[in-house]
Amino acid sequence: MKGVIINTFENFLNDTFGVETWDNVLDEAKCEDVFVGTKTYDDKVFFKLFMTSIEMKGLVADEALKLFGRYALPVLMKYGGDLVSHYENSIDVLLELDSIIHVEVKKLMDEARPPKFIIEKIDDKKLHIHYISDRNLPSFVEGLLEGLAYYYNEKVDIKSQKQEDGTYIFNADYSE
Repeated sequence: MKGVIINTFENFLNDTFGVETWDNVLDEAKCEDVFVGTKTYDDKVFFKLFMTSIEMKGLVADEALKLFGRYALPVLMKYGGDLVSHYENSIDVLLELDSIIHVEVKKLMDEARPPKFIIEKIDDKKLHIHYISDRNLPSFVEGLLEGLAYYYNEKVDIKSQKQEDGTYIFNADYSE
């Protein structure tokens, strides 16, 4: 997991629950790491911090991941800078997510392992988004998709289906 995700999670917790939250989570998780945005960390570190935080706050994991996804999207868009600044809507971003954006992310961030997305454009307002990742964070992805629609002042109806192979398909219906 890239440090930028962990740093964003820290900000999410502090902005949502108060500035002492991150330090309390680190103490409870017995984690003394300092996280650098461009550095890669074992996924277990993020999951331990996440699980500790939801236990401390009495949250449901899927709902917390979805909220974190919504929070993280504008941060990731800002982090993407010139890579994403020319897009005018969610569909344009998603159609180039794997072929351009994630390719560039891997060039810029050593050891990055972004999830794989296969996007099927059904019509001008509908996409099927195939999510493939060993991290298995579909609720986070759903939050990112909702955050992306909000970023572009769009409405989106998202339905997800888990496939037999463990991957997910999100049916996203955008309206203006």
